[in-house]
Amino acid sequence: MNLSIAKDQLLAGLQAVQNVVSTRTTLPILSNVLLRAEGNRVELTATDLDVTVTCAVEATVRTPGATTIPVKKLFGIARELASTEVDIEVDDKNTAAVRSGSSFFKIRGLGAEEFPPLPAFKEDRKVTLPQEKVKGILRKTSFAISTDESRYVLNGIFFSLKEHKLTMVATDGRRLALVEEEVDVPATSLGEFIVPVRFRWPLFGRIMSAMIEPVVTVIFALFVMASVWPTKYMMPEKVIVPLDNVSVEPLLVDG
Repeated sequence: MNLSIAKDQLLAGLQAVQNVVSTRTTLPILSNVLLRAEGNRVELTATDLDVTVTCAVEATVRTPGATTIPVKKLFGIARELASTEVDIEVDDKNTAAVRSGSSFFKIRGLGAEEFPPLPAFKEDRKVTLPQEKVKGILRKTSFAISTDESRYVLNGIFFSLKEHKLTMVATDGRRLALVEEEVDVPATSLGEFIVPVRFRWPLFGRIMSAMIEPVVTVIFALFVMASVWPTKYMMPEKVIVPLDNVSVEPLLVDG
């Protein structure tokens, strides 16, 4: 794999995905970001097995390929680079050579085949909602989510899409927040699921700050994906939410 990328593009991609990476994981691969380069972009993916975040950024790809690199180490290096252009070359042993101006670094990575497989989503179960409506619903419900980890089923927001209504409910056992909004729900997209609390913050923050795209798209099947173009946030069952150039995939709460 061989590519050139603008420093600000690399930093934007790493910032979008790095917060999902746990510093206490016992699996080394979960400390890494998956880099997949092809065409004129690089896709960065990080996961803690509960939430997966993917971000695509522009790059000049000379040799397509994929590898994984420790995300915190790569972010720390990229942040301190003086030059605005970064060259990344990865050999057959997944050692990445990072060049920028007079700076040169070598980072030992792991093979892309060791990274947890990503779910495939079909577009036939999709609901598109106005962004302002989703913002309002999240404001009115997210405060009531339980933080008691022993009551796992309450650690999220219940979504119901049926009868041309979106219903969202959150409770911690003492208080309950319920909001209903009329939406156009296709017959193929009816469903109910619980989105975990860990998914709430990347989704909420992205939606609150994303002003380019006026809609939020939710795709769900065995997985649910939420998206504010072009970012995706994913979750088994899962939801994917694309936001700007990022997608988040959270593992749904069983219950």
